Amino acid sequence: MTLILPRLPYDPEDPREQGGILLGLGSQVHLATAPMPADVQHPDLLMLLDPGHQAAADARPDLDYLGYWHSHPTAEAVPSEMDLTDWQTAVEHIGAPLYFPIFGSDGLRVYCLSPGQRHPQEVTWTYSTQN
Repeated sequence: MTLILPRLPYDPEDPREQGGILLGLGSQVHLATAPMPADVQHPDLLMLLDPGHQAAADARPDLDYLGYWHSHPTAEAVPSEMDLTDWQTAVEHIGAPLYFPIFGSDGLRVYCLSPGQRHPQEVTWTYSTQN
């Protein structure tokens, strides 16, 4: 399976972690939110607290929640222990596979975690030609 992504709103010059939610259908992401003012962003911590992420999802009831993207500005694009815990919680709550792209010092890598899995699988990805 290949995840199809729009260009994600990632700024490689920002030293803080960045992220947003992914909305789409199947393995095609149609909308990715950008970091927002009320999000907590530090070099090694991100919390998506701005209500704008939920507002974006509410405005597009035709799209499913597919996961969230974030960055590791000072590390490789591999999930941290905190990432794995957060992903497990999200997958249990949603009850469906979710995708988790990470921008790191080694580029972009995408992971998928399904209900009942303990470890995410790295998946192939491509950028949409419609952006």
